[in-house]
Amino acid sequence: MTSAKDVLRLLRENVDTIPDELTWGILLFTVPPVPFLPEKVHGVPVTGIGVCYAGPIEEGERVLKPLRDFGQPLADAIHVMPYSAAQTMADVLWPRRHHNYWTSSYLKDLSDEAIEIIVDNFATVPSPQTVVLVEHNGGGAISRVGRDATAYAHPDLTYNFLITSEWVDRADSEKNIRWTRGYWEAMQPFLAKAVYVNYTSDEGDDVIEAAYAANVRERLVALKNKYDPTNLFRLNQNIKPTV
Repeated sequence: MTSAKDVLRLLRENVDTIPDELTWGILLFTVPPVPFLPEKVHGVPVTGIGVCYAGPIEEGERVLKPLRDFGQPLADAIHVMPYSAAQTMADVLWPRRHHNYWTSSYLKDLSDEAIEIIVDNFATVPSPQTVVLVEHNGGGAISRVGRDATAYAHPDLTYNFLITSEWVDRADSEKNIRWTRGYWEAMQPFLAKAVYVNYTSDEGDDVIEAAYAANVRERLVALKNKYDPTNLFRLNQNIKPTV
């Protein structure tokens, strides 16, 4: 089987040449008991390539051919589908009613050293429900927009790294949280001081600074002061009014 490290290098080697219509990323996970994969691979750690191409079908087939030809996949689920279907097709990896402990940040770059740490740490994962992702979040059209043009403040950062630790039994919480924190500590040399706000939770006010550029925060506060001065909408990562 093609190694996870080779697949991550494939992402790095091609990310600068893909068209704007393609978004993709790498998933490290353990195969759940799903009917579209043979039973013999259920419970086996694997590497997946998730893609979404939003453009002409014929061009999409050409663009995706190098990815589909890379190694011998356990399954090839790439096909034409509504965007709503693409949004939910990976839900089987994040079932409901599990315990969760997630953490995320952008990578400075997807270096060989970062790839080593990403893959080697996942090899010790204590829960078969945990998924690690390296997503292609930057480059292309995003990088051609100024940092102050939208609330998205990190168009210059190409990769987002996400650990989604999940487990079934509450008694396993300590070991899964400990593993996640150890993994996160090992990744610190490769992480940028920047986050994607949708992947944050209750980290506190500091996460607002990591998610939004200073001038963008000022504009968001001005909007908050105008439309929500009482801070009625205050859940998630809140922009607090100053009036």
